Amino acid sequence: QASQIDIFPSEPEIFAQIGHSVSLTCSTASCESPSFSWRTQMDSPLNGKVRNEGTTSMLIMDPVSFGNEHQYLCTVICGAIKLEKAIQKNFTVEILPGPQIAAQIGDSVVLTCDVRDCDSPSFSWRTQIDSPLKGEVRSEGSKSTLTLSPVSPENEHFYLCTVIDPEIEMSGPLVSGNPVTVSCKVPNVYPFDRLEIELFKGESIMMNKIFSKDVSKKALETKSLEKTFIPTTEDTGNVLVCLARLSIDEMEFEPKQRQSTQTLYVNVAPRDTTILVSPSSILEEGSSVNMTCASDGLPAPKILWHRQLSNGDLQLISENATLTFTSTKMEDSGIYVCEGINQAGRSRKEVELIIQAFPSESVKEGDTVIISCTCGNVPPTLIILKKKAETGYTVLQSTDGAYTIHRAQLEDAGVYQCESKNEVGSQLRSLTLDVKGRESYKDYFSPGLLVLYCASSLIIPAIGMIIYFARRANMTGSYSLVEA
Repeated sequence: QASQIDIFPSEPEIFAQIGHSVSLTCSTASCESPSFSWRTQMDSPLNGKVRNEGTTSMLIMDPVSFGNEHQYLCTVICGAIKLEKAIQKNFTVEILPGPQIAAQIGDSVVLTCDVRDCDSPSFSWRTQIDSPLKGEVRSEGSKSTLTLSPVSPENEHFYLCTVIDPEIEMSGPLVSGNPVTVSCKVPNVYPFDRLEIELFKGESIMMNKIFSKDVSKKALETKSLEKTFIPTTEDTGNVLVCLARLSIDEMEFEPKQRQSTQTLYVNVAPRDTTILVSPSSILEEGSSVNMTCASDGLPAPKILWHRQLSNGDLQLISENATLTFTSTKMEDSGIYVCEGINQAGRSRKEVELIIQAFPSESVKEGDTVIISCTCGNVPPTLIILKKKAETGYTVLQSTDGAYTIHRAQLEDAGVYQCESKNEVGSQLRSLTLDVKGRESYKDYFSPGLLVLYCASSLIIPAIGMIIYFARRANMTGSYSLVEA
């Protein structure tokens, strides 16, 4: 099967701006292990880097210069098959009809300067030795023409067409209070000895720079000025203006200047992160709790909840502002971290949640029980005593945080809760009261036993009397059962 070569970009001619980066990609889909090579049609140096990876090869030219203007050929060898494909490389600014023009005296010659990839270019014509142009300049859209009519020996010069298109770059995002460097650039300028760059913030000038002539430089260069400042929230809505100006020739009628603008949007890193715990961070097992996190920033920070593990790592558990536990368990105890985050930074706040088991107290039925709740916090604290019921908690009538139960009954058993709160916060404590019934006593004096006791008390004296009379009869020699 024959191999096929694809080169990207696919256009037969590519227009690239001097100083920018251009990559040509050569690939084949029908060869598993191809061998690539790049060359120019005139076998001149590539002036680029070749990177091969699998079935793709890239020729990277960074930065693009006049030396890269060639027809490039990509060669792919796949076994016994050798294929080549060519692509033409051009640049942004070009002068027509060509680099060298022959004209007769008295004729009319039109030089055209064409620019691509620039929406609103500003053109400037001059000779290399800064002699008068002696021609008419007309600019429209992306083209500018210099008409020399009629041609005379004084028109024999090198003519330079300059396009200025300033750019604004930031060293990073605008964050309130953090220094940032703004760069005002004019790419691909030659000659640049008449170039002036000014940087404005609103109507105030921040910096300006005038470039002097350098005879050693004879190529396109990028000129810039840089200014470091500390943005504040008040800068939001202000406009940065990068103004590039070329001093005009005495034969030109319009000033040559271009500007770029950028509206400032200053970000504010998250700050003042707070956590509100309701009802308290110390709870009894089975209670419910809401932990709500808030953080200020611009743009509004995103809220993330983490739980701190035993090794110190953070485990993401929620992306909602409020973290809710409906029925807490002992294993829910731990440190919880709220994080507010936006593109300007992040801010953290942590809270420790403590879950306690119910304490228990046992009393006997009929005892007097006093349940007392005290809190020594300042400012003064409101104490509320409640008892848990099937439908919720019932508020008890307490005096100074104390509730008295006279002659406790079995139905007084249950969970009692003390809530202390003031304008700062609140806390809960619970107590389980266990009421045990008294042991029942047996009645050892029943009517049957009473009769038995009475009978026993009569029998013993009767036996004694019989023995007495029997002994007496025996002593007198006679015995009478009746008398006995």
